[in-house]
Amino acid sequence: MRIGEVLKLIPKDIEDRKLTLRTPKSGKEREIVFISQKIADRLKEYITRKGIGVGNSLRGAKDSRVVPA
Repeated sequence: MRIGEVLKLIPKDIEDRKLTLRTPKSGKEREIVFISQKIADRLKEYITRKGIGVGNSLRGAKDSRVVPA
């Protein structure tokens, strides 16, 4: 994964250990990346603690990014 791809992640791109990259650098429409369970657990905890994505459904993807740019 590239840093630019990580910065574009939004909560709906994360499903347990599977991350969906939208518009990856490879030029494909989407790519799937699998992460370790330990990283997945930490990411889920981070999202919950920060309240990312909660109540942001009407605000657009930029406001609900997992890692603020």
